[in-house]
Amino acid sequence: MVHSKGYRVLASLVSRRWWPVWLWVLSALVLTTDGFLPGRVFAAFVILGFLPGWLCLEAFSNPPSDVIARVLLACGLSFAWVSLGLLYLTYLNIPLIEWYPLVISAVVALLAWFFAYRRKLSPLSWPSAQIAFILAGVFMIAATMRFIQLGYAEFHEDEVEVLSLAVRASKGEGYAVFLHRKGPLQMLVPLAFWLLTGSINEGLARMPFALANLAGVLAVTCLLIRAGGRGAGLVAGVLIAANGYLIAFGRMVQYQSLVFLWISLSVFCLWEVARGGERALIFPGILCTGMGLLAHFDAVVYLPVIGYLIWQIGRRWPAVRRTILISGLLVLGICLSFYVPYGRDPQFQHTLSYLAENRVGTRWLYNNLSTLFVLDRTYASRYYLPVLLILAAGLLTVHLRRGQRIKWGALFSLFIGGVATMVASQWPEVYHWGEVNWAIVPGLLLAGGAFWALCGTQLCDRDVQAESGSHSLVSAEVFVLWCMVPALAYIFLVRAPGTHLYVMYPGLAGLAGLGAVSLWERATRRVRMLFVLASCVWLGLVLGYQSVIFLLTEARWTDLYSSWKSSWASWVYGAFPKPASYFGYPRHVGWKGAGYLMAEGIIPDDFRSIGVEFSVPIWYMFETPRSCYSDAMLYLVAHPANTKVVSTPEELPSPSEYVHVATIYHEERPRLSLWQRSVAGSRTPMIYRLEDLSPRFDAMATLERFSALNLKDGNSTDYHFGTLAQLIGYRVQPLPSAGIIRINPGDMLTVQLYWRSVQPSGVVYRAFVHLGENPIWAQQDDDPACRLPTSLWRAGQVARGQFRLVVPHTIPAGQYPLTLGLYEPITMERLPVLRGNGQGLGEAVLLATIEVQRPPRSEDGALWQ
Repeated sequence: MVHSKGYRVLASLVSRRWWPVWLWVLSALVLTTDGFLPGRVFAAFVILGFLPGWLCLEAFSNPPSDVIARVLLACGLSFAWVSLGLLYLTYLNIPLIEWYPLVISAVVALLAWFFAYRRKLSPLSWPSAQIAFILAGVFMIAATMRFIQLGYAEFHEDEVEVLSLAVRASKGEGYAVFLHRKGPLQMLVPLAFWLLTGSINEGLARMPFALANLAGVLAVTCLLIRAGGRGAGLVAGVLIAANGYLIAFGRMVQYQSLVFLWISLSVFCLWEVARGGERALIFPGILCTGMGLLAHFDAVVYLPVIGYLIWQIGRRWPAVRRTILISGLLVLGICLSFYVPYGRDPQFQHTLSYLAENRVGTRWLYNNLSTLFVLDRTYASRYYLPVLLILAAGLLTVHLRRGQRIKWGALFSLFIGGVATMVASQWPEVYHWGEVNWAIVPGLLLAGGAFWALCGTQLCDRDVQAESGSHSLVSAEVFVLWCMVPALAYIFLVRAPGTHLYVMYPGLAGLAGLGAVSLWERATRRVRMLFVLASCVWLGLVLGYQSVIFLLTEARWTDLYSSWKSSWASWVYGAFPKPASYFGYPRHVGWKGAGYLMAEGIIPDDFRSIGVEFSVPIWYMFETPRSCYSDAMLYLVAHPANTKVVSTPEELPSPSEYVHVATIYHEERPRLSLWQRSVAGSRTPMIYRLEDLSPRFDAMATLERFSALNLKDGNSTDYHFGTLAQLIGYRVQPLPSAGIIRINPGDMLTVQLYWRSVQPSGVVYRAFVHLGENPIWAQQDDDPACRLPTSLWRAGQVARGQFRLVVPHTIPAGQYPLTLGLYEPITMERLPVLRGNGQGLGEAVLLATIEVQRPPRSEDGALWQ
């Protein structure tokens, strides 16, 4: 009896109602330990990327019974709730600490569990063996291309921009979410994981985006299985898993994977609602659209397909119209909660200018068809896009006939639009009439003809019925809108679309999957065998190319690049992309080595870089700003992977004043050379191996390290300069001894100042640093923080200034004060200085006492050398 009772208790604890609670608690306990990092990462994903969304679905009435669909939707909803919670916390301008994501997850999960506990849980169903096999195959292809070598490449400058803003947000600079031109969520998703895991490295930062990308691939696969059957799901899943753009973005800290996931889930949910009229997926579907809009403006091009699905739902299921209206208003409020304050922020005008000038351009119409084909060849080889277009054309050909009648209007529009679009891609100048480029006209004809041909067409009835038990109430015109509207927008309405063209591929993969099934059903057995053989060859060619450009180390990539033109691969694939010419290029110079040496004080932190975007080395130097001066004390020079001998770089401001002090090797090649200024005598450069230094850097790379001030050997202070700013720290070199800095005439004093803005006034103030008073023997007047005038400061912003004073040779021996103050340059009025307790310190603050020592003289009056 006792054993039976204990068994019932144990069974209740692991039941559907209780296992999410215990899993959440267990994951939280794992995160409280400093143990196995992969275990902490898995626990963080469970808490942030799965359980909140899973419990929300459990709380709904009649959610989807399919387990795979629930897991994918749980991932999207969890990312949504956690990132929204962090977004609202940043509005408070408070430092974000590690337990905040835990609290957000706990609140969402607990509320959802409370409602789920009071509700009768709907049954769950697992996919059939055939569908499970398809999903497993797509999963393996997608995961292989996204996770192998995920943490190998160093951060790209676009990634560094996201990471730096995430660090600033974690320090309490809430306005950081407005500084990015690409939406706030891509910085908040990795920040949530960092806060829980405590570590920052390339693999951990990219992991959430790779998972979101993988979930998006599976969501598209599941949608096509429902829309067109197993065959359509298999083909579309493989096509989207092998999409070069999505592979590249799945390996980066960038918004594209989030937009891809949320929009795919939105279309999936609304398709399911249109098919069955269930209310449960209306709010998740609309919410995912709103999250896509918060991730990036790219999601705007998907509004037509979302709106079309909602219109179809409201037209065919009048009972759910109220649910659609309430859900839409709630999600609109969520979006406006960011875009209203963003629109009032000064950065919004800069974003509009950037989009208008750099992206959209000043004209109305363009022709970017050549860009589409060039970029597609770069990211997926010359074999990818033609196959998608052929399969989509096959779908249109098959379904141009409705019953016994041919849709002559659709046929005419498709023929004229297709031919004219081919002309526009080969001879773009044909469509230039005056100041207008009319290439969009054939694109509109093509899109209209495709929508007309597929509108109202039932797809693969027997297969869909076998899998879903009902006919689909919406048809393939949804995929036309999903593909063609984004394509038209970025090919013909935008001056410089770049890789934003990725937005057309989910819908195009859907059309191709449906087209493959339509052609398969009408093919003979022999043709089907040829189709399978050709598909295997095609997949091998595409994945082989992508394995080369994404999965190799940089050294192997460089060796292959040098021999590409003379190899068989050049005949198969054509031209090879140039180094660092595409996202996902496996660059690995060795910045972690320099970052570790700087953190240990082995090299100076007054640095600049050559051969790479300056933002990348700043990140790897633990967010140490680059020098305010062109003649920095240290230059970090990045070398290509084919470098064999390190020579003096021509870009050094005064090559004769710099000495080669060290070289960092990676994969047995010199990748980073260090050149230091004012080093006496000649020396043999030190040799470092990145393989030795990189683990030491990773051990240091915590969020606290990146967000901390570089005040080693410095002073923390609490001096307030009027109501403008607070001096929170400074450092003077040479370093003091017993509170006094001893220096010789002719030497240089360097002063680093760390400011926190209190109440920006929009006025430009100058800072002065004086050595001595009555008379002043040396001084420098400049902006308090270099490259950032006080008129641009924001409340709570932290910035660094750098000053240099050369001690004159004529200065007498003695002790002199080193003072700092701020003044308004027009009126010369100085700001009063106060301590944190309100004690007045006058109009300047004493930073240090400098003792000038004069070397002894010989008997003939000359200085001893």
